[in-house]
Amino acid sequence: MSKHDLQKEYNQIPVPQAALQERIRQGIKQGKREQQIKRPKRLRRLVVSTGLAASLLITSTFVIPSFATAMAKVPLLGQMYRPFLEQENTGTAIGQKSSRPKSIKSQVIRELRFRSSMRITTEQRSG
Repeated sequence: MSKHDLQKEYNQIPVPQAALQERIRQGIKQGKREQQIKRPKRLRRLVVSTGLAASLLITSTFVIPSFATAMAKVPLLGQMYRPFLEQENTGTAIGQKSSRPKSIKSQVIRELRFRSSMRITTEQRSG
């Protein structure tokens, strides 16, 4: 049998139109029901992933203090992170009181060395 003969036989198969239309309607109804069932799963997944992301942001503040500093500068989230920064600064302020501040003499010496190195580099460029 050729391809043409098979096509001709296929087209001659009787198909009840009323039953076909009914099955199409049933399929559409079944599809709509399945879509309605799947929506809550998507919503649940979204809620869970958002909650996990929020908890990760909050708990990372306890682990990484520099993260809290950076997050405090974000406009809306900064208010939530400021108490963590105050706690961090309180602890470091106590540690800083025990150490002596650097003397003015060492700061002046450092500034003079910096300026002299800048002068040397500009002289080398022009020379």
